[in-house]
Amino acid sequence: MLAVGGVSFLLGSLALATIVGGFRGHVELLVVLSALAVASESQAMQFSGRVWLSMTGPIVVLAAVLLGPIGGVLVAVASMLGDWRGPVPRWVTYTGLFAAQGVAAGFAADATRSLAAKIVMASAAWAVVNITGFLIIAFVRRMDSIGGNVRIVATVVGGGSLFAAPVVLLLGSIYTRDGITPLLFSAVPLLACHQLFGMYKKNQGLAVALSEGNMTFALSLVRALDARDAHTAGHSASVAVYARDVAIAKGLPASEVANIQLAALLHDIGKIGVPTEVLLKNGALDDDEWMAIRAHPQIGADIAGETPVFVEIARFIRHHHERPDGRGYPDGLVGDRIPLASAIIGVADSYNAMTSCRPYRDAMTPDEAIVELRRGAGTQFDAQVVDLFIGVLQAHDGEYRLGLGDRFSLDGQRVQMLAELGARREVVGAAA
Repeated sequence: MLAVGGVSFLLGSLALATIVGGFRGHVELLVVLSALAVASESQAMQFSGRVWLSMTGPIVVLAAVLLGPIGGVLVAVASMLGDWRGPVPRWVTYTGLFAAQGVAAGFAADATRSLAAKIVMASAAWAVVNITGFLIIAFVRRMDSIGGNVRIVATVVGGGSLFAAPVVLLLGSIYTRDGITPLLFSAVPLLACHQLFGMYKKNQGLAVALSEGNMTFALSLVRALDARDAHTAGHSASVAVYARDVAIAKGLPASEVANIQLAALLHDIGKIGVPTEVLLKNGALDDDEWMAIRAHPQIGADIAGETPVFVEIARFIRHHHERPDGRGYPDGLVGDRIPLASAIIGVADSYNAMTSCRPYRDAMTPDEAIVELRRGAGTQFDAQVVDLFIGVLQAHDGEYRLGLGDRFSLDGQRVQMLAELGARREVVGAAA
């Protein structure tokens, strides 16, 4: 690590010595931009385990555009006065890397004449050196998941460059036209943006914590139902696994997949409101008993809807027994008026029920259940969802098709959902 830092620092120093003769003044601008860079780097915030964010990059690019390579390297090196997170080899390494970024941005800017083109070229050069430098450091330090870390850095740096370019263009235009004083006041919002990101990151962290609380609440509800009907808890966990995997196969965003999984886990929670003698009856149900059973989607939606963050999930629960032909309940929705999430849960629910033993009948084999799904496609079930579900089943082994294994338990669901939340927490920037 020290060797890399020494080489980086030496290269930066050689580049500085080569171009120092070309600096022509603008001392006030250099001082202002250096002070802004120091302030920015001193407020750098941790985005993930090894990724820190600040507004130093746009300031260095602005210096490179307005002052050339020497200005870029001086402001870049000065910024490290605001970052004393040791040890010394780390500080030397990143000082050299920042110097290389400033030099590259300055030379790139000098390759063209218009202000806009200078900014584009300088931003691109800064980004390339930034990413390349991180890749070298990651390789030398033998970081775990180098590819994942580099992808995060590339995303952050690339996105930052796109954001910074118009801001730098505005600040450069102000300086070119009106001088240093208006630039100083105009640069304040640049640091304010940094603080806004900090607020966003904090809110995202709270959202992840809230999601964990929601998951715990949902599992508690299912366990409460388990106290009345041991079959229902295992059934709900299995439906949640199947529904999640179908949603993934559909290509839905991760947030929608998580909502569908949670709704599937809670889809039968309304059975808490069904009389025990009806819920556990071994024989055929009479009309009144059947009406009581049919009320469970609405009861479940009412229970889930009491929690504001579960409003959308409540809607999915309410409609998981609707049918494309309009013969479902409770609202008799037709075709695409049925939420996709509800259609997915409905297919997963029926399959797991068919392949599970009941007091009044034996379980079907997976192949027999698939035949029934195909028979009901387009009338009882959404045809596209049936195709997706069958594809998911065929991509897995026999244990999966029978809903066996730890992942089909409530504890397995808890472990999997906590892992997903952990991954989200890393993305929004919790310290690793």
